[in-house]
Amino acid sequence: MSSYLNLTPHPVCPRMISYLGEQLHLQRAKTSDVQTGMANTKRTVESLQSHNDALEAEKKASKITSSQQTKKILALEEHIKGQEIALLDLKKSNNHLQQKQTMADENHKNECIEMRELLVSQKEELKAELIKEREKHAAEVIQLQSSMRLAKRGA
Repeated sequence: MSSYLNLTPHPVCPRMISYLGEQLHLQRAKTSDVQTGMANTKRTVESLQSHNDALEAEKKASKITSSQQTKKILALEEHIKGQEIALLDLKKSNNHLQQKQTMADENHKNECIEMRELLVSQKEELKAELIKEREKHAAEVIQLQSSMRLAKRGA
């Protein structure tokens, strides 16, 4: 029984315990460093996740804005096409009106020429008629003068 109760430490045991204590201390320091690193990494991941969420929200908003802008562009392009068609119609109408105006101007010019020619013709006719009337009048005057001379001689 006395051999079981022999509690004398083995000469290697205190060194081993000291070595293991140092290793335990080193492992605890490494564990603390790893835990600190993990906490920093966790904060970084959370920050990146938050930034990523913000970017995703911005991307969705940009998509919506882009979609709205695309719709507006399509509507404006359609409006422009309509305006271009209206412009072509107005140009055709304008050309047609210009042609009509040109024809009306030519007709008016021709009518003026005809009226001048008619006026000249009528003027010449009136001159000829006036000359005839003057000659007739002169003949009557001569006849009257002759009759008056005869009446004076006979009276």
